Amino acid sequence: YVFRDILLWGLVVVVALQCGLSSELPSDYNILSWLKFYLAWTTYAFAASATGGGLWVIGHECGHGAFSEYPLLNDAVGFVLHTFFFVPYFSWQYSHAKHHRRTNDMVQGETHVPCLPKEMGVSYDDHDDDDKVSTGFIMGFLGNITAHSYGLYKAFGEFAYMQYEVFFVHGFALFFWYFCGLSSGARLGNDGTPLEQKGVGKTLTDHYRWWSRLYPDKMRFKVFLSDLGMFVWAAILLRLGWNYGFLTVFLWFEYPNLLVNNWLLVTITWLQHTDPSVPHFGQEDWTWVKGALCGTIDHNYPWILDTASHSIATTHVCHHLFHEIPFYHATEATDALRAFLEPKGMYNRNPTPVYLTVFRVAASCHFVESIKGIQFYKSFADVLAIEAKSKKIE
Repeated sequence: YVFRDILLWGLVVVVALQCGLSSELPSDYNILSWLKFYLAWTTYAFAASATGGGLWVIGHECGHGAFSEYPLLNDAVGFVLHTFFFVPYFSWQYSHAKHHRRTNDMVQGETHVPCLPKEMGVSYDDHDDDDKVSTGFIMGFLGNITAHSYGLYKAFGEFAYMQYEVFFVHGFALFFWYFCGLSSGARLGNDGTPLEQKGVGKTLTDHYRWWSRLYPDKMRFKVFLSDLGMFVWAAILLRLGWNYGFLTVFLWFEYPNLLVNNWLLVTITWLQHTDPSVPHFGQEDWTWVKGALCGTIDHNYPWILDTASHSIATTHVCHHLFHEIPFYHATEATDALRAFLEPKGMYNRNPTPVYLTVFRVAASCHFVESIKGIQFYKSFADVLAIEAKSKKIE
């Protein structure tokens, strides 16, 4: 499968070259020439990112120990593949394992932990002190964005906000946050204390600093090794850019790489645990089975994307329950799991095509009311309805 995905990416490159794709910028100021240049390279980048996404998923399999029976081989292959995509392998392996251990845990979870009303600019007066524990990605850069979310929704309406959520927040802001190696939502450091209680300089649980509060001391060497691998790869790319042109290296490699990390690290991961029907749990209600089974949902992806990404998004419930099953058996295992769970009403699957789902989720999943109990996403439309009702009573 590794060689298949490399061969497919190579095939995409060959086809692009045969079609005359060139990194030379248009020599005139004709807007059509620049539009053609942009569309041609974006088409290539999407095709290459589909094949590259398969390699990314295999690196993810290595992190779970599902690639082979040999841990050293798993880590060697995973390290190379994820470093190729500028993902710090051991650092991400650790935080991703935490995501699997505490799926949809609103306090100790990792990856797309839901925001509270105050973090999204909604005023609720009945929260206790426990609800004042902010998620890591709400602090700083993203905090300035999310704090105005409800205001933007009220000012411009649902349709405009939905585009903003999909194309800016998840298309750029969250992607920038993750691609910079920053945490995707933990509320606590590895010592179990809230991030915001340690001061602004120590709130970011990034994946690059071996002294980051995301990691225990035993992870320091592995985080350093992950950084070193990416440093070496960056140096190689810089050398290639110096020899062949930085724009050439960007267009042939980095543009597809950005798309791979965007739709795998951000969009797919977001949708796998975010839906109006998917619960999130407080400390007293969370269990591992609840998080893996109830807190995960399979989606309906086009065949070509599903095949290219080794069915990571259509077999994700099974993956969270049995993460060491290799992806080439995941569809078969999912069929058996679905046959057992679906008659009991316990299998989460969304049949709506994903290109529609992403907008529906963006329009309906904005915050949870508390980090206690069993919570389902609320939307800004719910808040507007309550406010309108209150005004009528007044």
